[in-house]
Formats: sequence, C-alpha cells, structure tokens
Amino acid sequence: MIRIRRASRSDAAAIARVHVETWQSAYAGLLPDSMLAGMSDVRQAAWWTRLLADPGEARGVFVADDQDVGVVGFGSCGLVRDKPEGLDGREIRVGEVYTLYVEPDFQNMGLGRRLLDALFRQLRADGCDTAVLWMLADNPSRFFYEGLGGERIGQRVDTMAGVDVEEHATFRVTRNADFMVSDEADDLLEAVEEELRQRRFGDVVRIEVERGTSDRLIRQIQRGVRAAPEQIHRVDAPLGLGALLLLAKLDRSELRDSPWLPVTQRRLVDRSGAELLDQIRGHDILAHHPYDSFTTSVEAFVRATTDPNVVAFKTTVYRTGDLSPTVDALIDAAENGKQAVCLVELKARFDERRNIEWSRALERAGVNVAHGLPGLKTHAKLSLIVRDEPDGPRRYVHIGTGNYHATNACSYEDLSLFTADEEIAADVADLFNYVTGFSRPPMFRRLLVGPESLRVGLVEEIRAVGRAAALGERARIRIKVNALVDEVVIDELYSASQAGAEIEIVSRGICCLRPGVEGLSEGISVRSVLGRFLEHSRVYAFQAGERISYWLGSADAMPRNLDRRIEVLAPIDDPRIQRRVDDVFEALLADKLQSWTLGADGCWLRNEPAAGERPRAAQDELMRLASKRARKKR
Repeated sequence: MIRIRRASRSDAAAIARVHVETWQSAYAGLLPDSMLAGMSDVRQAAWWTRLLADPGEARGVFVADDQDVGVVGFGSCGLVRDKPEGLDGREIRVGEVYTLYVEPDFQNMGLGRRLLDALFRQLRADGCDTAVLWMLADNPSRFFYEGLGGERIGQRVDTMAGVDVEEHATFRVTRNADFMVSDEADDLLEAVEEELRQRRFGDVVRIEVERGTSDRLIRQIQRGVRAAPEQIHRVDAPLGLGALLLLAKLDRSELRDSPWLPVTQRRLVDRSGAELLDQIRGHDILAHHPYDSFTTSVEAFVRATTDPNVVAFKTTVYRTGDLSPTVDALIDAAENGKQAVCLVELKARFDERRNIEWSRALERAGVNVAHGLPGLKTHAKLSLIVRDEPDGPRRYVHIGTGNYHATNACSYEDLSLFTADEEIAADVADLFNYVTGFSRPPMFRRLLVGPESLRVGLVEEIRAVGRAAALGERARIRIKVNALVDEVVIDELYSASQAGAEIEIVSRGICCLRPGVEGLSEGISVRSVLGRFLEHSRVYAFQAGERISYWLGSADAMPRNLDRRIEVLAPIDDPRIQRRVDDVFEALLADKLQSWTLGADGCWLRNEPAAGERPRAAQDELMRLASKRARKKR
C-alpha cells in the first residue's frame, strides 16, 4: 500500500532518483539534451540532503511511500518565491507548490492529488491564504488544478540552463506497453516488477503533436524520443483527454445526466449469505450492471463466504479496486481456516503494480495465490463457493463479463450469472484446479474455455446456424462484444450470411467485419452504442432451427481472447434469463439516440429517429426495465 508522509533526511536519495527519472522522461526533446544528461542522482541527493537537514525547509516536503518499492513520488512547498503579477499589491500571505512529481508507473492512481492535499494542509498551517504554482502554458495538467478551483493569474518567460524558451508545444508519446516475461523466471513477481520499471523506455509507437508546432521543434522532439518521421502525427484535438474527466467533477448539475441508483432484484433483497445461496440453488440468477446493484449481487455473493458452512472460496483477480470485498473475503476465509484460493493475473495491462500488491497481501494472510499458466493470461471472471449441506457438499458459481471492481461496476455495463448447476460448477472447479497446477487439462462438460475449446465452440455454433439457413430454417445470430477482429470468426459469419442467416452485431469498439457487402454480408448489420455507461458485456446468441443457445462470459472475438488467454463462456439455460438477454439485444438494436451503424464502406453513421418517431435510448430503456423488475413481487 502507498501512504503519504512527511519526508526525512534518509529519503534524500530516493527523492533524487524520482526527481531525475521524471525530468528525463517528461522533458526529453523539450529541454536541452545536455541539461537532462547532466542531471545526476548523486548531485540531486546531495541537494535534497542539505534541504532536508533544515527543519524549516523539511516541513514542506512530503513523499508517497510504497511499502514494497519505497518512495515513488514527492512534493514540496513553502512561501512564494516569485509573486505573480495578479497577486501584487494584495495583503495576503502566499504559498507556492515548488515540486510535484510521481513516477510514471504510479501515475493515475490518485497520488498527485494526495500529495497536493498534504502540501495545501502544510501551507495552511504556515498561515498562507492562497497558493500558486508555475507550469508550462499548454501543460494538460492545468485541467487537474482547474478542477480543484485553480485560476490562471499570470505568466512569465523563463530561461533554463542559459537558454531562452522561444517555443513550446504539447505532445504525447505512445509507447509499446506489452512486455514478455520468461516462463522460466524463478520469481514471477520480481520478473514482472523489473519489466514494469523498463516500460517507460518501451519502443515508440506514435507521437502526437499539436498542430502549429514548427518543423524545427518537431525534429527536436523526434530526436529526443528516437522516433521515425512516419511516427509523427499533427493533431487538432486536445492531448491527454483523460484530464477532461475533471470537468465532470465541476458543480454543474444542469449539465449532468439524472442520477441512477442501481436497483436490487426482489429475490436478492435483505438476504443473508445462506439465503442468497439457497436462492441460487433454486434458480439461476442474472444481474445486469449497473442497472442491478453490484453490492447486493456480486458483493453479496462474495460475503456469503462468511456462512459457517462454507468450506472453500476460489476466485480470479484481473482488475479490482483499492477497497475490494473480494480480497477481504479471501483473507477472512483464510483466517477462519477455510480453503482460500486466488488466481491473480500479474500481467493485466496497467494494473500490474496493483495486482502485485494484492498478491503479496493475500499471501501474507495465508491465501493460496497462483498466477496462471505459462504464456496465457487469465482473463476469465469466476468465483466458486463450496458449502457443506445436509445432502453433501454443493458448489455455487459466479461467472461474469466484467471484473470484481465495485467502482467500475457503477459505469461499466456487464452481466453476472449465478448458478448452482452441477456440471457448470464442476467445470469451474476443474478449471481452478488446472490453472493452479493441481490437475491435468480436463474435458469440460458445459463451458467453452479458451484456448482449448472456445474458438472451436464458437465456430461450430456459427456453422450450425449457417446449415439451418441453407435448409430454409430459422437462422439468426446476435453478438455483443467489445471488439470483433478475429479473421476466422469473421469468415464464418460471412459464410453464414451467404447461406441466408440474419446476423446482428453490437460491437462497442473495433469491428473488422464489413456488413452489407453485396454477395458477402448483405444479411449482417453492425452497430455500436456509446452512452453514459461503457458497454462491456460479451454475449452470444444463436438460433439454428428449433435449437437456441445463449452464452455469456469474458471473451471478445479477438485472437488474443480465443488463443492466448484463459477465457470462459457459460451457457444460459434458464428461459427467463434468456428473455432478459433478448430484452438487452432488443433495446440496443432499437437505439436511435446513442448508436452508430457501420456501413459497407467502413464508415460509421449515427442513427437518428425518423420524423415523428419516438427517440429511443437503449440505456434509458434498460434503466426503466430494471426499475420495473425491482418493483415486482417475489
């Protein structure tokens, strides 16, 4: 975990390291190479040692201290050194934030805000009425400070290392974030940590530079990051769009969507852990987030592990929040002598550091932590509870399309299936045993599991629909994914379309299939829905004559999901739940406000209601249906 504390003299070397690394990374191509190359950890450490030896100066220095890594960020403050013109003549005591730096691997984790809060508290304690800081005019970080109420009050031209700043520009470097860890690594956690330290030096993929930047400055940027000319892209759009999220925090209620409070299905209201498991044993349950509450469904299922008759809890962690009921449940289970197993994916992109921290915390608590199979990411979202019951041990399973992340569950659309089906539960148990190294690869009964059976299973489902279409039978495919790029799957869909099948695809992101091409894909339509919630679930529905099958799970139609990950698609057998999935497809396919249709030319066209037609937004319709379900009697 990471805490913010006041710096001590012993932190000088660590602060110097962060200071040098962040400058050399952030200002390459902007400041003279000689200046950056001349920065030295030793000289900076000596400077910080002298500063921290002065109690008056040291009181304004704070560090972000990771319990495993050490200092990963720092900030300093004191009385203003160069009072801006906008404050001249005002009878106030002015403070200044001198420095605020966080290592690249630890950015976007809220550490900058926490450090800034500590600095502001210190300045207030020192009697300051306000505070200033200086930054480049086009630094996207200004959105961060403006979101906190900051205002631009002045400007100046600086001379750095004897060089006048004649021109400045905003640019963004995209680097290859993938890394390879040898299957032979003695310590996987240490190997991943070492790769993370090298990530910021990954190969350059693209450089975006604001339009209007001179060729001379672009060449300097290009040299600084060692990029090829074809990797330079002049853009009009603002860079660092993540900073715009701060605008959503402004107090402008008239610009916001009406608040949505997720509802609790009547079957889940006021249920103890034992009662919830009894409900699942009676009938499968489907929760549709964020329309259905994550707290009273997924988290309630996890809390059911406190039932004294529960003897085992196994789960996967791909991405999870700082405060995770799933992690807490694992620790509680281990401390109470229950079998607790967690499959943590260390290579979940940009969550590697967090997952390393969770792994170590869980191991310290006595949880059996595993990291999957060599060469395969574990992307499946699974939990398994085993409970002793009068008729013997029984397994209960949660299979989801999204992560065990309560914060994301408020804005990501996902599906959760809860079942006590003996064959599905046995498959999940076998998968945990296989991936944690306790058994050989099993033959799965009901699940489609990647990479063993997932691709083959999907292809066979598509081909069955194509055969039905060729016979003149009812033939329909509906797919909802984040991306559709797999060539084999696309070719099979083309073949089914040519046989006469009706194919409807909802792909939020990339879609490499071309719909509506004569002689190839006339029977295929593709749309994307982009609303207030991020469409994230993966659902597949196939009708071949009288045979209908529904699947949900973690897998998109991408080579990485089908061939290089542990993925799971689970069958939906309950007709009531199948009808709910139909409702989801119907709403998405009827949307005329927040949807786009992909044309045969590869261009997206926004859908709009016809004259006199009532406009329909899928997510509004699904909120209405969720509220209606919550009002139904048990």
